[in-house]
Amino acid sequence: MASIRVVTVEGWIKEIDQNREWIEYEESGGRINIIRCKMCVAHQSRLRSLRNFNQAFINGVKGSAALKKDSVVKHSRSEMHKKAIALTLNPKLTLDAIFKTTPIGKALAGASGEEEKRVSKLFDIAYTIAKEELPFTKYPVVIGLEKKHGVPLGNTYTHEAKCSEFIGVIGDTMKSEMLTALKEAKFYSIMCDGSTDASVTEKELVYVHFVNDKTGEVQSNFFCLSDVKHATAQGLKDGLDEVFTDVDMSVKGKLVCVCADGAAVNMGVKKGLIALLRNDEMPWLIGMHCLNHRLELASKNAFENTYMDEINSMLLSLYYVYEKSPKRLRELKTLGEVMEEAVTKPDKAHGTRWLQHKSRALASLLRSYPVIVAHLESMASESSAAADGARFRGYLKVLTSFKFVLHMLLFFVLLQPLAALSCNLQGELADLMFAMASLESFHASTANIDSVESEHEDTEDVSELSKFLSDITFEDGKAEVEFKNVKLTNVRIDVLTAFHNSRKTYVKKIRECVDTRFSDFTSQLFQAFKVLDTNTWPRDKPSLDQFGHKELSTVFEHFKGLLQEVQRESIQTEWNSFKSYWNSVLMDLQSSDVWRAFVKVSPTKYPNLGLLIRVLLTFPVSNAKVERGFSTMRRIKTDWRCRLNARTLDHLMRISIEGPPAVDFNPQCAVKEFFSTPRKPNVQPYQGSSKRQYPVDD
Repeated sequence: MASIRVVTVEGWIKEIDQNREWIEYEESGGRINIIRCKMCVAHQSRLRSLRNFNQAFINGVKGSAALKKDSVVKHSRSEMHKKAIALTLNPKLTLDAIFKTTPIGKALAGASGEEEKRVSKLFDIAYTIAKEELPFTKYPVVIGLEKKHGVPLGNTYTHEAKCSEFIGVIGDTMKSEMLTALKEAKFYSIMCDGSTDASVTEKELVYVHFVNDKTGEVQSNFFCLSDVKHATAQGLKDGLDEVFTDVDMSVKGKLVCVCADGAAVNMGVKKGLIALLRNDEMPWLIGMHCLNHRLELASKNAFENTYMDEINSMLLSLYYVYEKSPKRLRELKTLGEVMEEAVTKPDKAHGTRWLQHKSRALASLLRSYPVIVAHLESMASESSAAADGARFRGYLKVLTSFKFVLHMLLFFVLLQPLAALSCNLQGELADLMFAMASLESFHASTANIDSVESEHEDTEDVSELSKFLSDITFEDGKAEVEFKNVKLTNVRIDVLTAFHNSRKTYVKKIRECVDTRFSDFTSQLFQAFKVLDTNTWPRDKPSLDQFGHKELSTVFEHFKGLLQEVQRESIQTEWNSFKSYWNSVLMDLQSSDVWRAFVKVSPTKYPNLGLLIRVLLTFPVSNAKVERGFSTMRRIKTDWRCRLNARTLDHLMRISIEGPPAVDFNPQCAVKEFFSTPRKPNVQPYQGSSKRQYPVDD
């Protein structure tokens, strides 16, 4: 690698840094290999919020193209270096103090406070634009409306470019607060997933799951949305290392679990992301296959090559019949009013993420069944195109068949417990204990589905399938059966017999597929997590004294590489002490409240047990929140905003996902951060013929 002589750099130092306060270099054989800024390296965590932050003189400048005097001079004049000097001279300098040292800060400090109030209102407007996912062009429109209402907002900082700058400051402030809590946390887990944005760029969305030591809360926060150079396991690992290094953190040493979908790039046994992380001095790391994705795969396996394929095909056909024709949809709704029947547009059941969509689509078909049949009959007889008429008659033949209605009702019943389980696992507060309880509830709800008669016939809790079956009576092998006043065809006793036989098979297969996908719940490690459910702890003292020792020993044995600071012999003593305290004071509280109180006092009262419990609490089970994050990304970065840069997109997503409602937002910290850095004088945009002087989103 090319380099320059030491004597040359010493000459620069005599001219630029006479007191040798900030320039440092590495030499080898009288040649300079790298140059850094000591001040920027020391204060890099506080400098990262600057708009013009650059890592060059932090990581070190190297190479003949960059090792030039001009580069060093430019750095010495940069706002980043000036702020580093201010922080070095007074390391305890507050944002308010820094704010008062800047030119605009001095001007505002001497003012009556009206200017700061005015800018705070502009920050409120910018935050509302971001929170409601509106385009930046609405910023001057809202300001104009506020001025019309008599709000004194002045004429500066009113251009849409300033909206982007304000949002950047707010986003940086929110990220700084999150990083402070994350760095103070003893352990954390990662939830990640990949997708493409509107510009067809590979993106990796990362959330962090950790215990906030100040509040005692377990929280999941948006960490970053990063570009993926190579969508391979090694590429993802390098990307994680890079984003954590950028915030002065390391993936090693604190990572408990990585939650991701079941793709081979994540879960590959030898070369997946989690396998690579384990091999990187983290043998304790748990790879958690997202429970919602597991459930989707389980239901797919259970319904594969069954009559559900026919039902899915019919749902798809009916969806496109009305999706592509407003006239047909209008006729359907008009016919529903005439027949005095509830009618809804057929829902989309394909290409969706979670099971509730299929359940909702089936419910829509059942609700509108008689109206849809009547409308198809009308269209089949009146259609001018022979092909359309034949197609509608084909749909009618399937819809009105006895076999179709039987299986439609059955699969609607089967989807209810699956959809309920999926919904429970998607919750913000879902943890492993709640997931296990939801799985037990699922098994209980499917226990009687395969029975021919319902055990609840004397109650109102009777499925539509049970009511339908109870009304069927065969005489001499024949029967006339109606469903919602629609006469069904091909009603045969052998069809009913085959249905009852397959009914038991379907239920058995669903339960087997779910149990297979959730088989790790029976492992000793996962069963040990039950100590967190204080609602199931023994109430009598002898049983309570014996409770939990084996489970904690199992957890410690697995995570002993991560818990090197923990004294194993002290865990049991602290555990017994805490159980006694719980029995006398905390017994009536919910589990979440118990552990919130425990986390706050554990550093002093239970230092060893506290670390072990934090590992158990820092354990995500679902990537549903990450999927919702991608939905937010697609709403913000649309085809019209596909050039939105990564930094602005990160800020917008952070505010939309993590920010409080607009009415609860307090802009004061962001306002002080905005004025704490020297900025160029505000210049009004040119009022000439050009509508926009520079790109707002970029």
